[in-house]
Amino acid sequence: MRIVSLGGALLEASRYKIRRSLRVAPRSLAEVASRSWVIAPGVEELFPPTYVPESHLDRIVRGAPPELKTPAQSRDEVIGLKGIHVGGPTTAVVLRDAFLLGSNCYCGMHKEDLYTGSDVRSLLRGDWGEVPQAVLATSYAGARWYGHVLIDDLPLQELAPTVGLPIGHVRPKFPHEAGWRSALQIPEPRPYSVLRARELVFIDDRGQNLAKRRRYQKIRAQLSNRPRGHERIFLARKTSGGGEKRGLVNEAEIEQRLASEGFHIVDTSTVTVEEMLQRCAGASVIVSIEGSHSAPAYYFAGDGACVMFLYPPGRVGTNMTFLASFFGLFGAMFICEPVEGADPAQLFRADPDELMREVDEASKRARLAASTVH
Repeated sequence: MRIVSLGGALLEASRYKIRRSLRVAPRSLAEVASRSWVIAPGVEELFPPTYVPESHLDRIVRGAPPELKTPAQSRDEVIGLKGIHVGGPTTAVVLRDAFLLGSNCYCGMHKEDLYTGSDVRSLLRGDWGEVPQAVLATSYAGARWYGHVLIDDLPLQELAPTVGLPIGHVRPKFPHEAGWRSALQIPEPRPYSVLRARELVFIDDRGQNLAKRRRYQKIRAQLSNRPRGHERIFLARKTSGGGEKRGLVNEAEIEQRLASEGFHIVDTSTVTVEEMLQRCAGASVIVSIEGSHSAPAYYFAGDGACVMFLYPPGRVGTNMTFLASFFGLFGAMFICEPVEGADPAQLFRADPDELMREVDEASKRARLAASTVH
């Protein structure tokens, strides 16, 4: 069976590459799907409350990703947090006779890239086999960035068993991934490096609709009985862990100022998941430089907590801020100032007193938003 699976996958990959070399156009996922359906409808609504100091809009030098967004587009995106949110539906498509080979999935003239940088050795790190039906429950983003495992893959893997047999593709594991799976009780789907699926389901779970938010809350509830840790947390990232470089040049000064205001400093690169939960569970105010290391706050923060993300002026995006609201939290942005002569996406500074004033203002608004809800 292993050899048959590998032979079929290699044949399908070869057919695709030969046709592409002959300039046959590739087809989209929707074009090769045998059927599709809506798992959960979308939603159109006012954005939940978020906080962005108006004076910070002029600090935006570049958006995120910088190659796709101009400063004006990024400013419009930030302003749009106070407008209408359109959360897309969660949908599914079925591919017949799909083949997983390493980090790629093939079906006729469609190729789905699931990871970059894998090689032949990756074929030895996962299972080989054939299944009548399966649901792909891992993603390209989750293979590349730790934060996306928490905010994309875990919610997807909460949904996948209701659709079919969850399977994954072989990819690197992140240091804290196993700890969060244990704490949140979401097992890893069985990883395959070679697979033939008579029917393979792809789920588009990007839309922030009401059903997805219920899954966020269900996952968060796994931590509801944890003893509370510190009320105020600053999540530091002393090493990048392979992520984008973000250097707060006066971080020691910021930490000292926050510590004097009752914040507990947590270096996410040195603690275990259990240690993080002991210190942070139920926190009401979390401050962090934006990035994957701050994603755990979505799960350990108390209901209605204020989560303020510090952004480099050369890499400003709204994703982490508005996601906070969908986890039942209050998202806030603080756009830092550039450092002369340095890349504004990598090195930046924050005024400690200004930061503390904005933390207090955002916290006040979070309490008001929570009282309005309840």
